[in-house]
Amino acid sequence: MQSDHGAGPAPGSAAPAAPSARNGVRAANWAAVIIAYIVLFIVVVALGTHVIKDRAEH
Repeated sequence: MQSDHGAGPAPGSAAPAAPSARNGVRAANWAAVIIAYIVLFIVVVALGTHVIKDRAEH
């Protein structure tokens, strides 16, 4: 019962025997988060400049 509950929500915490693998997963997660934030920032800036140009024309 205990292992079933532990494997569900947090698969990373279920493998304490391989810290290097966990660090790799953590680094990959950080890279994905950073890339997502950069893409989001670019999209927001592009939309913002588009809206500003749109309002400037009208």
